[in-house]
Parts: sequence; structure tokens; C-alpha cells
Amino acid sequence: MVNSTTNDETQPKQHTLPGSQETLLHAIQARHLPMVQKLSDDLQPSLPAVAEDQLRLLKIQWLDPQAWATIYAEPEATLGLSSAKADDADVWYLTWESFRSYADRGYVFNRPIVIKQQFQDSGMYDIVDYIHRLWYRFPLQHIDVQDSRSGKCSKKTMEEFMLAVSLADLSSAVDVVPFSNALSLGKLARADEPLFTRLDRFCLLSVLVDRLNGIVGKKQVKEPSDVEGSLGFNLLGFTGAFSRPHLDYLVGTWVRCLVGRKIWSIVPRMDENDWEGFARESCNWSPGGKARILVLEKDDVLLMPPGLRAVHAVFTPEPSLMEGGMLWDVDNLPEILQGLLWIGRNQACTNEAIAYQLPAIIDALEQWVLHYPAANLSTEEEDGKYWQDVRTGIAQLRELGCVCKQGCQRAKACPCRVEGRRCTAWCRNHPRLPGQKFDDEFVEAEDEERPGRIGSQTSPTARRARLRSQTTFECMHDV
Repeated sequence: MVNSTTNDETQPKQHTLPGSQETLLHAIQARHLPMVQKLSDDLQPSLPAVAEDQLRLLKIQWLDPQAWATIYAEPEATLGLSSAKADDADVWYLTWESFRSYADRGYVFNRPIVIKQQFQDSGMYDIVDYIHRLWYRFPLQHIDVQDSRSGKCSKKTMEEFMLAVSLADLSSAVDVVPFSNALSLGKLARADEPLFTRLDRFCLLSVLVDRLNGIVGKKQVKEPSDVEGSLGFNLLGFTGAFSRPHLDYLVGTWVRCLVGRKIWSIVPRMDENDWEGFARESCNWSPGGKARILVLEKDDVLLMPPGLRAVHAVFTPEPSLMEGGMLWDVDNLPEILQGLLWIGRNQACTNEAIAYQLPAIIDALEQWVLHYPAANLSTEEEDGKYWQDVRTGIAQLRELGCVCKQGCQRAKACPCRVEGRRCTAWCRNHPRLPGQKFDDEFVEAEDEERPGRIGSQTSPTARRARLRSQTTFECMHDV
């Protein structure tokens, strides 16, 4: 394993800063500053409602003052001059060739990366066409949408969604308020993926999903949230959409901008007080002036490297379509596991509930380590410590579960309940967990197996609806 700060052979070139010369950051600001300024101006309304005022204030805190992320670029001859040295920059801009050079040498990326790559399908995507595709494929389904003023999420039938979209000016933040963000979308666009997702070191998460499916023969579906469903997704947002501050729950994400522009507001450096504040306030946390904004253009690929805990909020200044996925890095597993542990203890700090499938994925990881040559054959002391840290991280994750003997909803000392996190298969006294879908068949079977359990007198459909409606603490004991 190669550390991102100790091996000279993998270190970036330290270019001389250009002084008064125009940098890549200057060029980006010249293209997008008017858009960012308009977004900021639009957040200064007259006499908003109280609930809206709180969310609006949060948006302002993540956008103003307009501090742009400093950039290290490589190669400068292709991308433009850097505005900061590599070790000081908030974000790196790399061509695919530069990124691969680092990756092949085992460099562990420790800050957000924007990758510039040529795509054969560039320009082939359209917002209206994508919406029509949703309708053609899922006319009888429901879609999750978010209101940009209140931040609240709700379900709409596809017919309701299509009618609302057809009557709205999608570039108007006012018209699209009730459905500004479309949530939990699968990988429907099927765009070309960035090439780094083909590198072996970044394929680990999909390998574990395949191993798990092959071992237990699970049929995967998308509810509740599962790890396999996170390998690929689309993000559809309209003007004015906003995602509150959060961490990505699998601690490693990439997104490619297919249509429109998107603003990521990232906190590149957080001290202990910041982490304590974020853990306490979660999605309402203010960055206190530490946020740095980053504008993504068409075909930009943003990689939040696996293992990097970068708190971020996202603005949509114009209709936008993105494709992305979550991934792990073989060369940074200890940090990934520590990130999962932190999120497991602070589940309100992510915008997705912890996956029910995650414990099984961690089991698959443990088995993978047992057969991975580098984990067992290397005689290097540094490698030995690395793989011991992996085993320690796996053991720590398993300690997240509770040991309640009765329903956790009634156990005041249940750590899952106290900390407002979802119970998983790591909770030692659980009844059998459903596979990936809550269906009447499963609930009825559970009633036959455990007729005296809590809640068994209510209908299967009612219990299923109650579970899905819970937004913080979820416990399978009480299904």
C-alpha cells in the first residue's frame, strides 16, 4: 500500500505558482461567476416563512461568502495553471492519463478529484428525453421528489410527476419548487462510465456484491436501500434544488455531469470541533465559512475518493442530469472502514439509511481478505500493519449492533435507539431479516414463525408501511 504523503515517487510535481497569470480557477470563475452570483442573490427574498427561512439560511451559509476551491492541475499545459500547490489545494484537476499514472503507482487520493476525460457519448443526453424515458418504463410506479423550499420529501405517482413537469418551466426555480429533486433513481441513462472505474483497485465493492450474490443466491431489488443499488444511479435536479450537508454513506463516490451544471460546496478541512458539531447537527450543520465551492460542467467527473470523509452540500442552478456510483479502493481499506464506522455511529449525517446488506458485504470482505495474495504473502512490515488495520476495522463495525432481547423500540438503553440509527444484522438477537424487499409473503411467514412478537396483531401491509415511514430509528425487532 502506498501512502499519499510518504512515497516520493508517487508525489505530484510542485509547480511554481503563476503569480498574476491567469489560472484554471480564473477561467472557471469567468465562466460561472454570474451563475453563482445569481444563485446567491436569489437567496435574499423578502419576508420568507419561518420554516423556509431556516433552510434558506442554511443555503446561504453553504454558498456565501463565495469562496472557491483552490485547484492543483496536472498537466498544466492541457488544463491550465494551478492556483495552489498540490499539498495545499482543495481539489485536484487531472486528465485521465495523469489520474491513471497516479493510480497505477498506488497513490492514495486524499482530496476531491475532477477528472477531465473525452467521452464518446458526450452531448447525447437531454433532460426532457430522460423524463420521457422514466414515463415509458415506469408509468405505474411512484417517484420520490423533494420540495426546494421546505426540503421535505414525498412520493408522487409517475403520472402526477409527468403532469407537473409538463406544465412547468424547468429553468424557473419558482415553477419546480414542489419537485426540484428527483430522488433514488436507478442508472437509467446508462452513460459511459469514467475509465478509472475499470481499474482493478476501484472494482472491490462490485466484486464483493458479486461474491455475495454468488454465495447466497440473492435476488437484488432496490428496496430497502441496498449496496448493489448504489453501484450505479442517476441524479435529476431542477433549478433551485438543494441537498443538505451530508456524507455519502459508503464513503466513496463518483459522479459524471451529463447535462447542465452543478455546484458542490465542500469543507476540505475540518477540525475536531467541526466533526463534533456536524455529528450533533447533521444535515443542519453550518460550515462556519469553511465551505469551498466547485462548479461541475458537462462531462466533468467528480471523484470523492474512497475513504475520504468530505462533508458537502449540493446546489442545482439549472436543470441537471448526472450519473454516478459508489466504489471502494483496495489501497485505502482502513480509512473506508473507519468512515463506515463513523457514519454507523452518526447515521443522521448521511442522506441515505445504512444498507441492510452492508453486514453481509463486510462478511464478504473478510472472506476476500483471506484469499487476497497481498494480504497473506507480503513480508513487508507496513503491509502487515495495513491488513491488520483492515481486520480491526471489520471487528469494530460488528460492534455497532445492539444486544437487546426484546423489541428495541421499548428498550430505553438500546444503543441503536439512543443514537437514532437503524438496526442491522449486526444486532445479535435479531429475528430473521428480510432479504431486500418487504413483502406480505415475508411478513406473514414471520407471523407464523413468531406469533407472539410485538406488532403481530396488525396487518402485514400496515407494519410494512410503518417501517418505511420511519425516518430515524428503524428496528427489525418491531416489524
